[in-house]
Amino acid sequence: MTFEAYLGCSGQTASIHLSGELTDNRVGALRALLGQAAARPVSRVVLRMEGLLSMTAGGVRALAVTRQGLPPGTELIIVGARQDVLGVLRSGGLDAAVTSTDPQAFAEAPRPAIPTFDSFPERTLL
Repeated sequence: MTFEAYLGCSGQTASIHLSGELTDNRVGALRALLGQAAARPVSRVVLRMEGLLSMTAGGVRALAVTRQGLPPGTELIIVGARQDVLGVLRSGGLDAAVTSTDPQAFAEAPRPAIPTFDSFPERTLL
């Protein structure tokens, strides 16, 4: 499935609609829209993710960089993200930096499993 994104602005709100699969080779398109939104005099940037099926770490980095560059007090709001997309956002640390329309969504999103030392078949202590 292809990735599609577009920006709409109304008053002090910029809305970015995302759909499809956000792969690393499409992150540039997201960055461009985020930059356009951040350049406007907005108090909130809304990311409409109802149609977003997946997101790579590059997309999370683009959101994190945008979040850091927004003026103080500007909200970054996520609407309608699927649980697996929320899991990627959460693993990238964005659960503390953005507002979700469903506050429980980040809490319930699965964290990727991190292998422990004991889970490797062969272990060597250095």
